[in-house]
Amino acid sequence: MKRKFTLLAALLAVLTGAASACGGDDDDVTPAPTAASAAASPSPSAQPTPSLADVIARNPQYFIYIVAAGDTLATIANTFDGQAGPPPATFTDALKALNQLSGEPQEGQPLAIPLRQSGTLALFPDASIEAALGIGGAGEALVLLQPSLALRDTYQNRIVLHTVVLADANPGGEGRGYLMQYYLADRPPFKGGSADPQARVVERLFTIGAGALAKAVPSTPAETVHRFTRNGVEYALQTGPGALHPAATIATQLQTAAER
Repeated sequence: MKRKFTLLAALLAVLTGAASACGGDDDDVTPAPTAASAAASPSPSAQPTPSLADVIARNPQYFIYIVAAGDTLATIANTFDGQAGPPPATFTDALKALNQLSGEPQEGQPLAIPLRQSGTLALFPDASIEAALGIGGAGEALVLLQPSLALRDTYQNRIVLHTVVLADANPGGEGRGYLMQYYLADRPPFKGGSADPQARVVERLFTIGAGALAKAVPSTPAETVHRFTRNGVEYALQTGPGALHPAATIATQLQTAAER
């Protein structure tokens, strides 16, 4: 039960603006600020002080992962290294240093994760996330949906992964599922294989919930939400301020890695 309440608290934080650090003046943001600079970073009035992960993830080269029950730095590294096999030996230490951790992270804690690993051009670590959830194989009903190339083109290649919550089928959980938020950057964050260090995350495009976490997507405002079923699995998509199209339209432009 404790695990369920912790997960619900994390989801509430995500959906009610834990990523509010995206707003405001971001010109002084660096990829890996200190804890002191995170606390001193400007934030809108009446908003809580952003976490270190929030501040780091203003840079679209990083996204936020909400730590789940049973997670360790090693398992988190394995989930987000972009490969189905073991993570690079240095990735665990890199995550620890980036997030200024003295030990293992706590359940519900937001962590900043590099979007791309050295030597790769991937904009989404789909292979390792699928492996962590136990999906992606032939006959699997739950699939990992992400923006298609056509959808990315519609938004001038400014779509970036911003927040990830995962649920597995371990005891005490509610089954497999995921919740992911995609944001828009103020410019294409990657060009010709190189990152633009000046790019900043500016506003939410959409939230997609699947499987056990589809119900975590709010049902209001109704005009921003589209719920659908694929292979018997429930999905829900809610548009944000950056969306130019209805939720149902965006949902049709999501696809799996295998469909690309």
